[in-house]
Amino acid sequence: MPRRRRRLYDDGGVPQLPPELIQRIALYVPETANFFCYLEAFHKVPLLLGNLWYLWHLSQEQPDLDDLWPELHVHSLTSSNLASIQAMAHVFSVIHFHETFDVGLLQHCVSSTCAFTIRLTTTDADHILEPVEEWYAQLSRLPISELRWERASDPDHRHIAALVSSMPSMPSLHCLDLRLPPSMIEPLLRYVATSSLVDLSLQAQALQTDSGVSLTPTDIQSLTHWLQSQPVHNLYLEGWSAWHVPETIMAQFYTALWSNQSLWALGLHSVPLPHLDDFTFASPVHVHSLVLQGCDLGPADMKALSQGLHLSSVTELDLTGNPLEYTGIDALASVLPHTKIETLKLMLTQTGDRGCAALAVALPLSCVVDLDLSMNLISSVGATDLAHGLSQSATLSTLQLQSNCISSTGAAMLVRTLGSRPVPTTLDLRNNTWDHDQALREMVDQLPCTHVVALHTNSSTDCSLD
Repeated sequence: MPRRRRRLYDDGGVPQLPPELIQRIALYVPETANFFCYLEAFHKVPLLLGNLWYLWHLSQEQPDLDDLWPELHVHSLTSSNLASIQAMAHVFSVIHFHETFDVGLLQHCVSSTCAFTIRLTTTDADHILEPVEEWYAQLSRLPISELRWERASDPDHRHIAALVSSMPSMPSLHCLDLRLPPSMIEPLLRYVATSSLVDLSLQAQALQTDSGVSLTPTDIQSLTHWLQSQPVHNLYLEGWSAWHVPETIMAQFYTALWSNQSLWALGLHSVPLPHLDDFTFASPVHVHSLVLQGCDLGPADMKALSQGLHLSSVTELDLTGNPLEYTGIDALASVLPHTKIETLKLMLTQTGDRGCAALAVALPLSCVVDLDLSMNLISSVGATDLAHGLSQSATLSTLQLQSNCISSTGAAMLVRTLGSRPVPTTLDLRNNTWDHDQALREMVDQLPCTHVVALHTNSSTDCSLD
């Protein structure tokens, strides 16, 4: 007698699969729409979805499904959705809470397998109950792995002081993003020095001088100790200055910073780097993303930094807003063929035509894919040199030359050269100095490999060297 085949569907047409298998399959569906289509097929039998049924239930009330999967972002935690969020604490390893001030409700969501990220960026301090110190003490008892805090309405600094005081009681905290006043940087960095943080972003709340808020030697030593003792992944600083820190202490900081093998991304915005020109890089830089915007780097600094870029791991380099001049650009160009740099941003670096000539030699031998040379007083002479060099480049696909001094002659050379390569190229020539662009547009139409973002002129462009 032939063996009877097992039925795959019940009388209601629902697949007879083990609930554990149904739920496990769902966790391997990364795309949001497909994930909720999958849940839709089983939602009529909550037992089959387990805790995932609560996620399907949330999707019926929340229009933005991207906030629910593949990460869970909670913008409003209330008594009505508390049960669903509690269930999600057994599904997600991390839940992201935004502007959630009811610590009592947050405590109900705690599980042994789920961490919280807390993002408090509102300017309204009324949500935090008095006494402020007790509220932050309660907050510190939550399993917080990431904290982003930005509060503009804190004139007496009570909130930031209470927050910093509570941080040693947050053993799970690994990522910190703060905007804070100058008076709080010393106690904050004292905490950072012995913390378990691996991601740190510190922005000065108010600039005291054009050169930024001053850091003390003790502040720099705290950062140095942290870099030496923790597997730091990301560091971002904005609006701080170390002009008054002795060269020996800065050298120790640079050694810890540039030799750090775990550091993936370094971002410094309006943070001068004194004595960098005297620092000797003992080994290639390990960081992958290096952003040094408006750091007052001059030609000598660039020459020193180029030592560290040689054979480094850097794939993104942003030097926007530094007066590198030709000498600094030439130093960079000399090592560019020996780097992995794919994204190179040199906007407002005083590159000029001579700098373009140096880059034109290096670019065909480099890995650069995206190049930004906007606002650099580049004329058709520099544009022509770039065109000649890029004719041999097999990698470059985006060239930005906004707000320069390129005439129709230089623009035509760039369009013709880049359009004749087999690599599809985006060329941005907005706000340059030619009179008519009809001929250029006709040329572009005949060169489908070049996409020109814009060709309109700007008669107000200042192409003087003063």
